[in-house]
Amino acid sequence: MERLQPGETLEIPDVYIGRYEKLPARLVVYRLTETQIKKRDKDQEIREKKKGITYSERSKKLSALNFYITNIPTELGTWDTLA
Repeated sequence: MERLQPGETLEIPDVYIGRYEKLPARLVVYRLTETQIKKRDKDQEIREKKKGITYSERSKKLSALNFYITNIPTELGTWDTLA
């Protein structure tokens, strides 16, 4: 997470998902911008108060990232062209 700059996208083309049958997929990690992080933190605070729970520091750190898993091959275009 520290390697990605705000707004930067990282694509990992060879990821396998599944417990018993390993299915090939592609992972796209997007680090949110500061504005997006502030909005997400505000929404998370509201959720914590409403439900009476507290998110761990790890969960709060991971909320600064978006993870997309897709089976669309890289040859069809990068994430930026598909979004």
